[in-house]
Amino acid sequence: MKLFDAHRLAYVLGTPLTTHLTLHWVHTPYRDDRSAHAELTKVMKRLRDWCDHRNIPFRFVWVFENLETSAKRLHTHILLHIPASFSAEFAAHADANGFLPAAYSPAACKVSRASKANAKEHATSSGLIRYILKGIDPNTNEALMDFMDFLKAREDGQGKVFGRRYGVCRHLNRAAQDATPDFHPLLTDFTAKIAAKGV
Repeated sequence: MKLFDAHRLAYVLGTPLTTHLTLHWVHTPYRDDRSAHAELTKVMKRLRDWCDHRNIPFRFVWVFENLETSAKRLHTHILLHIPASFSAEFAAHADANGFLPAAYSPAACKVSRASKANAKEHATSSGLIRYILKGIDPNTNEALMDFMDFLKAREDGQGKVFGRRYGVCRHLNRAAQDATPDFHPLLTDFTAKIAAKGV
């Protein structure tokens, strides 16, 4: 819910999260949670520098997944605000391992879906946030399942992750949401619903 509200705020503020970058840690030396989290901090710094150099507001959310039965294993999904005019340049830089050391396999860093123009941006962005929010256990409480039904998100597992599972930039966090006039976090409604059910 926190990620979904961050995604909504990004759209409201005119910086929709329409670019999806996936880091596949199995193709790097950072194959455990701790080292991958440390390297992610460096990757986010490189992403910030790339955006700052082009005067692009650095807005993002990220999520860790650990699919133990899949070749993907530990990986990170990052949703970013990359304007359509910079989409091709961003994808080329990522494909050339511009955000990871060049010695790593090209499969380590992939832009699986980039920004689409204007009218299609929000639809594309909504699909991406639903994709990275998959993973709610179908046996969890009813209020959370209502939320997943609302999103039409898949109920696929995300695996066990040690350390932070997700991150939100400060421009899109709860404080930023509360400071934005007429923005109402959906988390507030669902938190109240969970409390009312005594969960």
